[in-house]
Amino acid sequence: MSKKEFVVEQILAKQVVENEVQYLLKWKGYPEEESTWEPEKNIQCPKLLKEFNEKCSREENNENTWEPEDNSSDSDELKESEDEYIAKERHKVERIISKKYEDEKVWFLLKWEGFPEEEATWEPEENLFCKDLIEVFETERFEAVISGQTLDDASVTGFDQGLEPEKIIEAALINGEIHYLIGWSGSPETDVVPAKLANLKCPQLVIKFHEERVTWEEN
Repeated sequence: MSKKEFVVEQILAKQVVENEVQYLLKWKGYPEEESTWEPEKNIQCPKLLKEFNEKCSREENNENTWEPEDNSSDSDELKESEDEYIAKERHKVERIISKKYEDEKVWFLLKWEGFPEEEATWEPEENLFCKDLIEVFETERFEAVISGQTLDDASVTGFDQGLEPEKIIEAALINGEIHYLIGWSGSPETDVVPAKLANLKCPQLVIKFHEERVTWEEN
């Protein structure tokens, strides 16, 4: 009996499992739902590997990109055509509109380049690669609070999410009350927090913040 041969028709995706690079292979003569993950060392199709990795490199050069969270099953994903997969794989963030906390995660409302604002979507912070836009949003947010504007998410802070305060960045007088801009450990997020809450939750950081700004004068 002759040995059955399998020929790789296309490489669909790539992943790393326990420090081992694996590729999702579409086999010639078989439907995509029967594609399989194979370790790189077992793959003998250098031309397809080169073309796939070059395509990935070109896509990764795009700045401010987002990789959507895939909640569909593997079989559903494999039923999509390659063009549809690539089309949804990268979208460019134009700006950040708002922020919220939900399901123990930080979410941002994103305005996508080339799409109207009514098609903006909430995405978890862990899926975003636009740190510069997040910093711009947080800076504008702090300035808005200082100017007396009321933010929809102003009452929710990192304390509510169990984040550890790392430092106090700035202080401002808002409606006659001192507020602090607090940075969180392990997160690029910042929150504007009333002094009375900061004194309760992180008194040592408050003391350190003011000690660093004390000016001593000699007689």
